[in-house]
Amino acid sequence: MRIALDGACLSSGMTGVGRYFQSLLGELIPLDAANEYTLFLKEDFATRLAFPNLQTRVLARPGSYLLWQNTLLRKAVLRGGFDLFWSANYTLPFFLPTPSLLTVHDISWKALPDNYSPLNRLYRNFAGAHSFKRARVIFTDSDFSRDEIIKRTAVPADKVKRIHLGIDERFHRATESEIKAWKAGHGHAGKRLIGFLGNFFKRRHVPEIIATQEILRKQHPDTVLLLIGENHAVPENTLKKNKSDFLWLRRLPENELNAFYSSLSLFLYISEYEGFGLPPMEALNCGTVSLLLRRSSLAELYGDLALFVDRPDPELIAAAISGFLQQEEKAKRQLLNRWQVRKPYFSWKRAAEEYLREIESLPCKSS
Repeated sequence: MRIALDGACLSSGMTGVGRYFQSLLGELIPLDAANEYTLFLKEDFATRLAFPNLQTRVLARPGSYLLWQNTLLRKAVLRGGFDLFWSANYTLPFFLPTPSLLTVHDISWKALPDNYSPLNRLYRNFAGAHSFKRARVIFTDSDFSRDEIIKRTAVPADKVKRIHLGIDERFHRATESEIKAWKAGHGHAGKRLIGFLGNFFKRRHVPEIIATQEILRKQHPDTVLLLIGENHAVPENTLKKNKSDFLWLRRLPENELNAFYSSLSLFLYISEYEGFGLPPMEALNCGTVSLLLRRSSLAELYGDLALFVDRPDPELIAAAISGFLQQEEKAKRQLLNRWQVRKPYFSWKRAAEEYLREIESLPCKSS
C-alpha cells in the first residue's frame, strides 16, 4: 500500500502538532516495512526521518495552509495514485477521493466558540464537517477528546479511535551547568523561574498567569515568569511590560527546550481545553512538574502527576505556586517518582503499534 502524508506541520515554525507527527512517524514507518510512505512538506525542512520505505517531497509555496493543502498537495496526491492519505492537522483537502485518515487533537472551536473569530469558526465548522465525513478513521489523543468529537459532531462512535501519545526521549533533564548557563544567558542567574510554553490562546489564560506573577512576587521576590509562545489572544501592552521579573519570547529554538524546562521550578499550563497537552509531559521528562487546570484531558492524563487548581483565578494560582515553592523538593520528588512508574506506557513505539493496527485493518481501496 502507498500512503501519502500531509507534512505541512513539519516546518521551521513547528508546534505541538508537528512534534506529534514527527515523533509518531519516526516509530511507525520503520515498523511498517510492508507499506511505502511519501511525506509532502510545505517547506524544505530537515525532518530527521530517513527510512528505506519513506520518500520526502517538498511542495514549496508561500501563503496559507488551506491554499497549499487544496492546490499543490491535492494535485500531488491525485497524480500519485496513492491508496491512502493521512492528515495530522484537523482537515482533509476538499474533493479528494483517496481513502483518508485524519488526526483531530481537539475540537475547541465547537466547545469554546468565543475563543475564535466568527470567520475562523465558520471555516473550521465547514472544513471540519467535510473532513469528519470523508475520513475513514479519525484518530484522537485522549478519552476526553474522543468523547467530545462524538458528542459535538455527527461522527459515529466506532469511527473515532483514541490513541494516547508518547514522550520523545529528546526531552531529558539538562545538566546543572547547562541550566546555569541558560539562565545566565537570559539574564536570570540565581533566580527561581516559573514558565509557560505554547501558543497564547484565550483558553490558556495567559493574562491570568501574568496577574499571578504580580501577586507572587510580593511573597517570592526572587521568582521570574517566562512566557514562550506566539500571541493570538493577549493585548500586546500586557506583554510589553519589560519588567525584570517577566520575560516573553515568541519562540525558543528546539535545542533550548531541555534547558528551558529543566530551569523551571514549576511549569504552568492553566488551560481549560486540551486534547492531550504535551508540554506538561515534556516538562516532566525534564524533571519539572506542572500546575494545571483540572479540566479536559489534563485531568484525565495528569491526575496523579501534577498539581491542580480548579479555576483560573490569579489569587488561587498564586497560592498554589507559593505552597509548592515552600516545599518544592519534597513535592517534586513525589510527583517525579510517580512519573517514572507511568512513563513506560507513554512511548511513541506503543502509540505507533496501535496506529499500525488500525492502518492494517483498512481496505486498500475505496468502495
